[in-house]
Amino acid sequence: MRKAVFFDRDGVLNVDKSYLGFIKDFEWMDGAKEALAYLTAEGYAIIVVTNQSGVARGYYTEDDVKTLHDWMCREAAAAGGTITAVYYCPYLEGAPIKAYDKKSDWRKPEPGMVLAAARDYDIDLSQSFMIGDMTRDVECGRRAGMDGYLFTGGRLDDFVRTIVTERNDRERYNNILVIKMSSLGDVLHSLPTLYALRQNCPDARIVWAVHKQFASVLPGKPYIDDVIYVDKKRLKSLSYWMELRKKLHPYHFDLCLDLQGLAKSAIVAFLSGAKEKYGYWEMREGSFLVSKGLVGAHKYDHVIERYLDTVRALGGHVDDLVFPLPDITIEKSDWRRRLASDGLKGPYVAVVPGARWDVKEWPLDTGAAF
Repeated sequence: MRKAVFFDRDGVLNVDKSYLGFIKDFEWMDGAKEALAYLTAEGYAIIVVTNQSGVARGYYTEDDVKTLHDWMCREAAAAGGTITAVYYCPYLEGAPIKAYDKKSDWRKPEPGMVLAAARDYDIDLSQSFMIGDMTRDVECGRRAGMDGYLFTGGRLDDFVRTIVTERNDRERYNNILVIKMSSLGDVLHSLPTLYALRQNCPDARIVWAVHKQFASVLPGKPYIDDVIYVDKKRLKSLSYWMELRKKLHPYHFDLCLDLQGLAKSAIVAFLSGAKEKYGYWEMREGSFLVSKGLVGAHKYDHVIERYLDTVRALGGHVDDLVFPLPDITIEKSDWRRRLASDGLKGPYVAVVPGARWDVKEWPLDTGAAF
């Protein structure tokens, strides 16, 4: 099967001039031809999927659209790019031309054009992605089972190169070790980074190194595939180092992410044998000698954002701040019974009012919401 990039047309490949149907009005976006040539060299099939309601409105005909697209493909080829196919939807509900007045699953955000192309050209949608300048384009990709990227301007080739680089980086990490061994609140602070890792590396095996007493807050699958317990008291023993090394090496880690940044976590990172070792920017107690600190835009912000900067620095997307928590239904019921026995029947909120470090405290505006 082939990997492909699906492009919207107007506003992405060409300047959007509103119902463009003729060659004389076509103007390439900056970097568009270069983007197509780059993707062709990278082995991607290139599919254009475009809504063309101008046909249904009577502004131009299907023959005009086909003539334009044939010319567009020739222009791309002359610049080194191969457009594999162009799909367009001429239909629009309520259109003045009755032959085109109908609902179509080819009209974006419906994924009909993408799914048809996948069948026609044996495309692996899980390895493909969509680029458009409208949210409906991104939604079309999502409905087809692909990542979607919103193009908001600038050079298209720069935009495309960034996406491909990020996706290649994401694919190179198959086995990931996350080190955050203590304490309870710190492990919780690192869970959004776990969520971001899983979103960016959906097929990777993620292993978490933690002190056993804090492991109960880890969510398990599908976020974590395995947990390794690290005995803090034995970390000064060379024999324990050998024991820990034997546990870690069979995983063949591509990436080790040290979110602890202390001497004890540096030992685990060193013993992991990971090809690449990173941490967040504040690596202390000599841990920077083992793992490279990654500095991001949130260097002085809340520690959660500092941890997330490691994912950003490695080329990953951080779209949401999500805490993937374990199922604590049984524990919640137990605590409700205990509190009820003391006369507390809720609703109630448990709050930890402070922390040792300012960057670990809840922002004041969050507290105001209560």
